[in-house]
Amino acid sequence: MGPALGDSDADVLSRLAHVLHEMGLPCDCQDQVERAVSLFAELEARRVRRRLMEAARTRAVRLAGFIGYLDDLREGAVEQLGPDDCLLIADTFRTIGRTASEGAACLEMLAGRLEASGKEGGGTET
Repeated sequence: MGPALGDSDADVLSRLAHVLHEMGLPCDCQDQVERAVSLFAELEARRVRRRLMEAARTRAVRLAGFIGYLDDLREGAVEQLGPDDCLLIADTFRTIGRTASEGAACLEMLAGRLEASGKEGGGTET
């Protein structure tokens, strides 16, 4: 059941499928219910993968924006920078590191979900 879903998501869907199965629905209904649960699991897995990619892209855009703040460090002489400037640039480095870590985490989770769903390289979901 939904290998590309997280463990808790798959557990909920598994329990739901079990309850629906135990209801003793006629065979035709049971088949439809199983197909519906399977379809829902796949759609939910796609939604999660899309959200992870969107989150990684958002982090990439933020990183590109922060890089401009470092121009002061590249171009300025020590005498031109005050203590507040140095602290602001240091904070920018910390923000860049945190944002990069968040982006990496999103992509690592996405890779795990793609691997679990059997997708290898190739295209990307949008």
